[in-house]
Amino acid sequence: MRMNTIGLIVRDVSDALDVLLEIVHSSTHHDTQTKIKLFRDLGSARVGLDLQGMRIGIPWHLSDLASLHEAKLGPLKRIIDALSRAGATVIHDVQISGALEFEPLLYWRNLSSSTQI
Repeated sequence: MRMNTIGLIVRDVSDALDVLLEIVHSSTHHDTQTKIKLFRDLGSARVGLDLQGMRIGIPWHLSDLASLHEAKLGPLKRIIDALSRAGATVIHDVQISGALEFEPLLYWRNLSSSTQI
């Protein structure tokens, strides 16, 4: 696994959007019309997110979520709150048909792939 991959370090999504807009502005690979369209599309992302009518189910009973470390659980809960504030209907502890039967298969697949040479 490579851990030395070049990438952006930003504080939040807004910073990432600023960097992306600057890259588009400085690009010599796009004509003016394409840049205008990109600015319009990316600019609308800054205005806000409207998730009215979207339903998002959280299967808290599945082992990956039920045993989530607090370092990951806190940010996940903040994301869920943000999705809700953006208009999404969050359905807590949604039941997914067949998920409990499928979950052990994921464990064995991950175990066998991690032991391959």
